[in-house]
Amino acid sequence: MRVGAKQAATLSDYVGKKVSVICEGCEVLRHLDGGDLLAEHGDASMPSLLANLAIAVGCERSTSGFYDRCKVTYYFSHKDWCERAG
Repeated sequence: MRVGAKQAATLSDYVGKKVSVICEGCEVLRHLDGGDLLAEHGDASMPSLLANLAIAVGCERSTSGFYDRCKVTYYFSHKDWCERAG
């Protein structure tokens, strides 16, 4: 790993917090418990977890072809964005 490179967040960073996912195409917005996800998926990195979360929230397009698949992403509220920006 490069010196000074930022590591991806993992589920252990979200124990006691909510993990929110959204897919506008599937009309899905879910708030999942970080501790429950950690117990189910282990300490997975957040970027690699999205495909599993699409299946977990019941997306029927999660395993379809390349162009029509679910585009689930992490959702951050306005307050979350403000806190991240400082």
